[in-house]
Amino acid sequence: GRSMLFHKTRDHIDEAGFDSKTVHTLKVGDGFDAARCMVIADLLFAHLDEFSMLFGLPHQDVLLYTEGRTPAHIEALRDLTRQAYAQADYPLSRELFELSKGRPAVFHG
Repeated sequence: GRSMLFHKTRDHIDEAGFDSKTVHTLKVGDGFDAARCMVIADLLFAHLDEFSMLFGLPHQDVLLYTEGRTPAHIEALRDLTRQAYAQADYPLSRELFELSKGRPAVFHG
């Protein structure tokens, strides 16, 4: 399943929309966009420092992420995640997440 998700996402990573200068949107529209948090770091490996990506999963049809950890990056991601969560028909989470030992974990920062 993870391999399938990786390959289905790989073809869309360059199409990721940009909602702001600091937050990127990955939205394929197949109902698995939130699950892409499991493979996003693999896809962006060359662009990221090890385990440095923060992301939001406001609903099943979008993954929001930022490559930076400055207060501006975090606040922009937090704001866009909360906006998307509030507008979602089927919301998932208002929390921010990070990769911890290669696994998604709630970001406490």
